[in-house]
Formats: sequence, C-alpha cells, structure tokens
Amino acid sequence: MAASGGTEFSLPIVGPGEIVDVAGAGDTVAAVVALALAAGAAPEVAAALSAYAASVVCMKTGVATATADEVRAALEEYELPELRRRGSS
Repeated sequence: MAASGGTEFSLPIVGPGEIVDVAGAGDTVAAVVALALAAGAAPEVAAALSAYAASVVCMKTGVATATADEVRAALEEYELPELRRRGSS
C-alpha cells in the first residue's frame, strides 16, 4: 500500500489468527476506509482501522458486523506501533 507521503507500507495480520468466517469482511473494509477517509484520516490509518474492524468480523460466524466497542477492544489488544505513531503526530 502507499502512504499519504508516497512511501510504501504493509499491515500485519490483526487478531488471534484463528479465522472463523470471512463473510462480510470486504464490506467492512470498504465501509471503514470510506468513513475514515471522509473523517480526514490518512490512508494508512484508514487501512489499519479497516484491518482491525475486519479482524473482528472474521472471528464471527456468518455475515457479521463489528461494533465500535469491539473495534476499540481490538485496537487495545493488538496495537500496531505504526498506528500509534501516526495518530499521535
């Protein structure tokens, strides 16, 4: 992926690693990226937030959603140092 400054970056897998069902993960990524960018987030932050939200969805059976509280919990449990640096500047 390309960051807002044109440099490349990648995101590690977020979560415990045991995927239950990927149904709804793509829709979650699209929605979170759109909302984050509309709110003024940098592309790399939008990508990271969408990865967290999709990881929550993938831990559920069937087409699922991620609540704000679930995404917050994932952010706290599986913190990416890159996201903290970006958010604090």
